[in-house]
Amino acid sequence: MKKKIRNDRGFTLVEIMAVVVIIGLLVGTVAVVILPKILRSEQTVARMEIETYEAAVKEFRMVCKVYPDRLEELTQKQETPNGEIVGPWVDKINLDPWGNAYYYDKNNGDDFEIKSFGSDGRPDGEGENKDISNRDD
Repeated sequence: MKKKIRNDRGFTLVEIMAVVVIIGLLVGTVAVVILPKILRSEQTVARMEIETYEAAVKEFRMVCKVYPDRLEELTQKQETPNGEIVGPWVDKINLDPWGNAYYYDKNNGDDFEIKSFGSDGRPDGEGENKDISNRDD
């Protein structure tokens, strides 16, 4: 008589569920650690772009003797008061890291502000929705 050799190579339901729970815990832990860093990096990108546009607006003002009406003017050639063609100051105006246009106000030509309204795209947010401006300290 021949002996039947039983060769079970599968996993039990309990083993599979244990692996699923462990993977879920790992994903949750990684999300808690990584998501705040992603948010901070988006805010850093917005600050850096605002600083770039701020420098370009200041140079535009020095050369053309007026502030640009819109940020998009920084991407175009301009004629100075003495007829010289200058510019562009930047290649393009990006959207902020959350996909919204940067807010620009030249305040009647006396000063200017460049701002991102944060992740919610609305003024006066807090936390991740906090506004980021060239006037921030």
